[in-house]
Amino acid sequence: MDTGNYTLDYRNFDSKAYLETASVLFDEHGNENKLVTFLFKEFHNCFKDGIIRGKRLLDLGTGPTIASIISASHHFDEIYLSDVAPQNLSVLEEWWQGRETYTTGRYFKPMLKYCIDLSDGRQSVEELNRSIREKIKGILLVDVRKQQPFYPNRFAPFDAITSRNCLDAACTDDVGYANVLHNTSKLLKKGGSDDETKIEETNGDSTDDYSLLSCLIDPSDIFITEIQIYKKLCGLETQTSNEFYISEASNTNE
Repeated sequence: MDTGNYTLDYRNFDSKAYLETASVLFDEHGNENKLVTFLFKEFHNCFKDGIIRGKRLLDLGTGPTIASIISASHHFDEIYLSDVAPQNLSVLEEWWQGRETYTTGRYFKPMLKYCIDLSDGRQSVEELNRSIREKIKGILLVDVRKQQPFYPNRFAPFDAITSRNCLDAACTDDVGYANVLHNTSKLLKKGGSDDETKIEETNGDSTDDYSLLSCLIDPSDIFITEIQIYKKLCGLETQTSNEFYISEASNTNE
């Protein structure tokens, strides 16, 4: 692979370009961006029955968007957002502080409206936006490649973790992926829930100048799902036909 402009340095992440390419639900002609709406539908389906709920929710690798927490927000009292790129945290901070920016109007409000329509909700966009902002208790710098992702800060384990194209974007191979799972599993309360939505065909986010490397996870090659690894590492019962990835995750960096 030509690695000339490939990087894992998220200081090169272009928040604006990401929003324009990965957060627009409909184009100017009203055509649906099915890749984007698929993700919203997946999060809606995950939380619609209310089984996954609790007090504290952590969203890993939030990016410059609130896409992964809208559906979950109805079922948690406190929400923590996190990202490795300071420029993404800045976008989230502006929204959290209630500043009516171009980002809020162009990207966030259509997301909120779409999620309201999915759930046949009666809230207005403004009401849902305010409700979510009030539940945000922290916007945090995180690096899931570290044994302590929030170092030097520490947090009590969370009731649930959501993530969208984060864990695979933090590594380039299956061993690195297992290591990331091991690091983040410690953030999840025993008996908690993990939901990570990703598109298998992608191999990184692109900006005009860089392509950000990630690990392409092929379901035919991986014999254990993330949720199984989380259950094993958190002491819950699970069954799997292959213990390799559990072994790698358990033995890495210990």
